[in-house]
Amino acid sequence: MPLSLTSAFEQLVQTSRDVERRNGVKEKEKKKIQAAATLLRNGYPPKDSAGAGRQSTYLDFLLKVLQLNGQSMVVLCAIGLGLSAIAIAKESVRLNLPYEIQKHPGLDNPVLRRLARQYFSFGVYSDASRPPLPAGGGTVDQVSVSHNLSERHEQVQGSYQVGQRTFSMASNPMGYAVG
Repeated sequence: MPLSLTSAFEQLVQTSRDVERRNGVKEKEKKKIQAAATLLRNGYPPKDSAGAGRQSTYLDFLLKVLQLNGQSMVVLCAIGLGLSAIAIAKESVRLNLPYEIQKHPGLDNPVLRRLARQYFSFGVYSDASRPPLPAGGGTVDQVSVSHNLSERHEQVQGSYQVGQRTFSMASNPMGYAVG
């Protein structure tokens, strides 16, 4: 049975509490985090591959969670809900849950942040030529990830401009694949 927004959020609350009290995750949960990190790193699967539709739906959801809430909430969604639950969830749940998460910063905890650093340690920039962070709002991680995702989306069309500097695709070989 597909999740409602309320039941999905309640699962995330319970999962956050369990992970914090356990001070870690179970082996099955580690695999879910690894799968989510790999999907974010590799981007959309080929359209003709097995499970491509489900993975694309999950990736869209994870990208929105990442953009609005940061890596620790991607970890939480991966272990608390996972690909199967998100793939069959109603579109309204997938669209609204990232915003519901954003309204409840208490979902985050030190264990989730530690797991995020551990599983999402791949860099977005390969050199020190990082553009400056936009001023105001969000944590450094949230602002940086949001900024990097929008840059990656723009770079699909070739080179792109950030502020006064122009970067080419070669300057971001390990960025998030968005399209």
